[in-house]
Amino acid sequence: MTIKKDCYTYNFNYSIHNFDEFMHKYVKEKDSFAICLLNISNLGLCNYILEYKYGNVLLHNVINRVRYYINQKAYIYKFGGDVLLLIIPNIKCRDNAVKIIKRIMSINDDVFLLAGKKIRIEIKLGVSLYPYDNAELHDVFKYAGIALNCANKKYESAYEFFNTGMYENNAMEQKIQTDIQDALINHEFILYYQPQVNVDSGKVYGVEALIRWNHPEFGILTPSYFIDGIERNGMIREAGRIVFYMACLEIKKLHSLGYHDLIMSVNLSIKQLEDDFFITFIKNILKITQVETKYINFEITERTVINSTEKVTSALKSIKDMGIKIFVDDFGTQYSFLNYLYSVPIDGIKIDRSFVNGIDKSEKKFTIVRHLINLAKDLNLEVVAEGMETEQQLKCLEKVNCSNVQGFLFGKPLNPNDLINFMKTSKFNKQSNSIFSESKK
Repeated sequence: MTIKKDCYTYNFNYSIHNFDEFMHKYVKEKDSFAICLLNISNLGLCNYILEYKYGNVLLHNVINRVRYYINQKAYIYKFGGDVLLLIIPNIKCRDNAVKIIKRIMSINDDVFLLAGKKIRIEIKLGVSLYPYDNAELHDVFKYAGIALNCANKKYESAYEFFNTGMYENNAMEQKIQTDIQDALINHEFILYYQPQVNVDSGKVYGVEALIRWNHPEFGILTPSYFIDGIERNGMIREAGRIVFYMACLEIKKLHSLGYHDLIMSVNLSIKQLEDDFFITFIKNILKITQVETKYINFEITERTVINSTEKVTSALKSIKDMGIKIFVDDFGTQYSFLNYLYSVPIDGIKIDRSFVNGIDKSEKKFTIVRHLINLAKDLNLEVVAEGMETEQQLKCLEKVNCSNVQGFLFGKPLNPNDLINFMKTSKFNKQSNSIFSESKK
């Protein structure tokens, strides 16, 4: 189906052959143009809210809005379920494209009224320019996809223009996805540990286990490089089991060195909680390593809690009944769903670093954090603040009576040997502490 209005063309059903033919003809006619891939990242959620029969209506409304904001001749193709392909001619330089792209991005501020419901969409754009990025059409098209992939990694709406660094990163990601299959077999996953400090005592009270990949070529990689791949290929359950076993061995070793009350925090994925054998596995590992449940905290993301099924909630209850505490990580990022605080068995929350970052410069952030902490305490929940990086942030959290904190101000994630050295030499294990004493003046 092709619809023509004014000087715009919308093509929703096309063959790849015809599309290639059209694009090569287009190249002969145009000196320069931008190829944009537009992803409606929350279209699935909108379909869920509206029911699927309104999905195409919403999509057509979005296309009309895109046409309005482009405000010049262009071609718009539906390119997959939630992606639009935009071909915008006569783009002589990046600055020309930016003006149009910014107009398109303003769709994020628009409200669509469908089926009596107000809907907002979230779009992300990847942009490549012909012939500036490459004179080969297929490469330019591929570059737009690489740019969109970079934009999709950001939490908020975003647009990205292709650059050569993206190409190198994309090649690295593809190699990582290939190598990830062998990572478990070759024992390449390791744990780093980040200290957690109690402001009142000035001492380390716990550590959080953080998975890393000791890649044979790229060195130590953080989860941002590989965790999505592990989840997609189903390795997350096995990787999670390895993490828990190594974390238990480490906390047992730390206890044997004299840090008897130290607590180990371990992250759980929803896939692990859905595993029928996970509770049995936990019990077996605790028995083998002789670690008491009171020294283990599990952390689950707020998104996991919101999307939890009866099976997941039941698993959390079983964990809590064992004496293991459950904390909600990145608390506050999904605050519109706070009803889970009384429906899911949890013991504490970790305030997301996005609230802590800039708390000393934003009265609004300070007020939000203060209310989150008061809410948690009223519900008899423990509180930990993540992302602590400056003494000014520490002072703000002390003002709102947040005692447990974690962040670079106290220590970065450390490998096991560095963690032991940190525990032996850190001022956070001594009674007097200049940072804490100064912050309380």
